[in-house]
Amino acid sequence: MVRTISVLLLLGIVSATSILCAYNPFLKEKSKLFPVYADSGYGFIDNTGELVIPPQFDEVRRFTNGLASVRAGEKWGCIDSTGKLVIAPGFDQGFFFSEGLANVRVDKRMGYINRTGQFVVEPQYWSAMPFIEGAARVQRSLRGERLYIDRTGKEVLNLVGTIQSGIFSEGLLPVQLDVLNSGAKWGYMDKSGEWVIPAGYDLAGDFHQGIARVMIGDKYGFIDRLGKWVIEPKYDNATDFYEGFAAVLAGPGWGYINRTGKLVVKPVYITSSGLNNTPSHGFSEGLASVETESGFGFIDTTGVMVIPARFEFAFSFSEGYAPVMLNNKWGYIDRSGKLIIQPQYDKAGMFDNGLAWVIIENREGYINTSGNYVWPLTETPQP
Repeated sequence: MVRTISVLLLLGIVSATSILCAYNPFLKEKSKLFPVYADSGYGFIDNTGELVIPPQFDEVRRFTNGLASVRAGEKWGCIDSTGKLVIAPGFDQGFFFSEGLANVRVDKRMGYINRTGQFVVEPQYWSAMPFIEGAARVQRSLRGERLYIDRTGKEVLNLVGTIQSGIFSEGLLPVQLDVLNSGAKWGYMDKSGEWVIPAGYDLAGDFHQGIARVMIGDKYGFIDRLGKWVIEPKYDNATDFYEGFAAVLAGPGWGYINRTGKLVVKPVYITSSGLNNTPSHGFSEGLASVETESGFGFIDTTGVMVIPARFEFAFSFSEGYAPVMLNNKWGYIDRSGKLIIQPQYDKAGMFDNGLAWVIIENREGYINTSGNYVWPLTETPQP
């Protein structure tokens, strides 16, 4: 069985070497325009394949909130959905907007601009993360203290005496104290710096709909926002909840629990698509891919194998279709398990607003749900 998998989802950055994209947790909207390469530059098409923004840029990122960052020469700027340059190239790396601000780099320092390109927070940081729930993590130097600032640049939290921290989710921030303070345990702070849930966990995840995944010792469970156990720590591994279910490792195999902790899918599977622990994996559109000795198939939320395990690999459903691998090539099935698009691609992405990115050798293009090319396979620059 082929276990070395190569699939990249068209959800993130596009470089001058490839239209390959990476999952970005801050980008959740459907694509309306898709990056393409032609005539020695990058432009954008719509989901019919019509060229909306002519190829003219050296590098681009996908559109979010109506804007896309583009590189012309050595500097990055920003265009709107008509191709109009709304922020002149002047930045050293690509960027995207989160909560109305973008983290940008100028001369090795980072700050934040608004949608007109004006600095709201002057470049002064060694690193600066996107804003989430009104706060962004910054550092003034590689070994500097981790700070959290608000949208005006005001410091709201200084994590002195900590090792690492995550992002705010539902008002709480997972923070790991240093060894001297707590033996490197994790807990949760609010934006005032108060410990809402004391540090006592060996790992701590983000909150999703009032529940967070944590580990004590070598067992995983789930707590609520008060730190009370919703699901006791008894699993050898676990993912977050998606569509109401979390994959858990219990003994020899993986299964699924619901939000009450009830085991709804017996732990008999070798792996589950939920192990990637992103919203594009686990249960999606009511089905989840799982691995058996016979290969990958799909189960429903009751644990019934509705699509037999016969694939070398399988990713989640999106818009009614899932990428699957047979004989080391990728194709697509529908929810009945029927091969709608025969395996022929070396790499393939999930469908997004009616299109999927595919690659054969070093040529990349887009297909629709009928398997027809709306943008032909095109050779792109290689490193």
